[in-house]
Amino acid sequence: PWSGVHQKVAPLVAETGTGFADMHVAFACAGAGDEAGLARLLAGWRKLAAGGHPIAGSLVLPLLQGIAAFGRGAYAETAQLLEPIMDQVVRIGGSHAQREVVADTLIEACLRAGRYEQAEALLRERLQRRSSARDFFWLGRAQSGQGYAGGANAAFREARTRWADADASATEVSVLRQATVGVQ
Repeated sequence: PWSGVHQKVAPLVAETGTGFADMHVAFACAGAGDEAGLARLLAGWRKLAAGGHPIAGSLVLPLLQGIAAFGRGAYAETAQLLEPIMDQVVRIGGSHAQREVVADTLIEACLRAGRYEQAEALLRERLQRRSSARDFFWLGRAQSGQGYAGGANAAFREARTRWADADASATEVSVLRQATVGVQ
């Protein structure tokens, strides 16, 4: 429910300056469709970059621009902005789980942009560290997009197994059921 999250963080748009906090504000603005809030946030970071802020131009601006692009449905642009900075996101702070949201955004952007090979490469790297039902679901989507029906079906089966107790009405579970129909 982006509107509730957005209401809580909207006042922070005017207080640019902490990349970690502003990343979260950008996600809320993008999710709620608040283009004006995103524009103000980006303008604040452009000003910081012009003033010599050490990570404004090289990290925070492309991160926030990538989030804004995702919110607009510009998935190829999102991937182009986020991919080069992924190894630097740690510099804004936060937990690994919080930073992983950026990686998840990149993967989903790649999938939606039809950049299936890039998405698969990102997922293969992640699966070497740990695995989740969502990772296998995404891997199935990436392989299906490349025409690898056998691999996609195996990944979808693994996702279904791991989500066996999930809410059947959840969006991803519903999409997973539909995705496997054409990949037998």
